[in-house]
Amino acid sequence: MSPIIYIIRHGQAEHNLGERYYIPDPPLTPLGESQARALHEMFDHIPIELIVSSPLLRTMQTVILGLNYDQSPVIVHPKCQESNSFPCDCGQPTRTLRKLYEAYSFKLDLCVPPYPAKIDIYDPSMLDERTKQVRQWLRERKENVIVVVGHADFMRSILQLPNEPILNCESRLVHFNSEWDEEAKFEIDKTWTGKPELKISMQ
Repeated sequence: MSPIIYIIRHGQAEHNLGERYYIPDPPLTPLGESQARALHEMFDHIPIELIVSSPLLRTMQTVILGLNYDQSPVIVHPKCQESNSFPCDCGQPTRTLRKLYEAYSFKLDLCVPPYPAKIDIYDPSMLDERTKQVRQWLRERKENVIVVVGHADFMRSILQLPNEPILNCESRLVHFNSEWDEEAKFEIDKTWTGKPELKISMQ
């Protein structure tokens, strides 16, 4: 049986203030940290079996502050990173990630070359193919309930909603239309209210 999946955008990060895309791998702002902590109210009662996160700092901080990462395995998946090649959207080398998160049991096995370079599957032009591969990977997982923490453009692509406005820490609940279609398309659960309490920029 295919899993149900919650896809969450990270909390507000420093580059969201004034479109400062030149900041390398920016952290959450104080507001973004508050937004992430508010996720506990929405997700603590959900029996999460797996957390999947982009390797960028803002998504990892959202996991640490907003989800019970010590109760579920956390896989850091580079294909969940943001699409662009701005400094704010480029991840840090795997050896740096291991140092940053050595106190956590995060799985970094997928963070191999060409990551962190924005080439091949990580080239911005490959976003839709990359997110299709993430959908296919998720569909093959054995867990029943999965949370994915990613980014706005990543979410628009994986949801196949190119013009969808997505706030920081906003989420969508999805499941798969079919276990067989090559595109592994999602069906969005319209009953899920994933709007954050703290409203901020949609950048």
